[in-house]
Amino acid sequence: MTAYYAQDYLDLETLAEIWPELGPDVLILGRGSNILFQDGIRELSIVVWEKNDHPIVIKEVEDKVVALVDAGMSLPGLLRWCAGHGFSGTERMAGIPGSVGGAIAMNAGSYGVEAGDILSSVTVWTPESGIMELETDGLNFGYRTFKITSAPGPFIVLKACFIFEKDDPWAVRSRIKEFYNRKKSAQPILENTAGCVFKNPDGFDPAGFLLEQAGFRGKTKGGVCFSDKHANFLVNKGNGSSQAALELITEAREAVLRIFGASLELEVRVV
Repeated sequence: MTAYYAQDYLDLETLAEIWPELGPDVLILGRGSNILFQDGIRELSIVVWEKNDHPIVIKEVEDKVVALVDAGMSLPGLLRWCAGHGFSGTERMAGIPGSVGGAIAMNAGSYGVEAGDILSSVTVWTPESGIMELETDGLNFGYRTFKITSAPGPFIVLKACFIFEKDDPWAVRSRIKEFYNRKKSAQPILENTAGCVFKNPDGFDPAGFLLEQAGFRGKTKGGVCFSDKHANFLVNKGNGSSQAALELITEAREAVLRIFGASLELEVRVV
């Protein structure tokens, strides 16, 4: 496995030159919070965008602000910045790990708010086209998906402009704490997980409820278990393997399909 860490636009120029040498198996990674790596050795090239300058306000209109945020910033770090400045919009994402770029690439969301809801533009880099700044009409956000209509191939999210509402810093901080505590009480966010295993299927109850009804809450195999707190999270108890996790995933999908007729689609990325 090889890794390339880009921190500025000069690094991207170098990356464009060496891209053909990276091989067919390239993984563009944020902080890896939704990745399940398979066991064994693979010829894999990992590319990470690490630029993480402080966000800056670039526009203010009445009660709203537009802030430019580097994709390498952590999502919890962005929430802290918003709380300190009294900018509202991200509070419901409290408890979601990973980077801002990863949250955009997955259209991460919680309690009815998704990353795409508060974006005005995104700057991306592709091996073919280089750097592109795209308004929201050039972006396609879906449930845990994000695509660029003009660039179907691989891309790196470099930065994004978010639209926030001005508010009292104490009120923003209070809401962040409220949603974090709600998530902590319902999900194993302090344990070793890769986030939700499955997307919620259309036309059915949420995946966690289906898994619980199918008997998978707390089910364990080889050091990996479906969480006792929320059945749609796999927890590594310290000695788990990818093989055990994948076997549990297969068993769960088969059981939910057999019992409820629902086909569960992975939200976690298996690499």
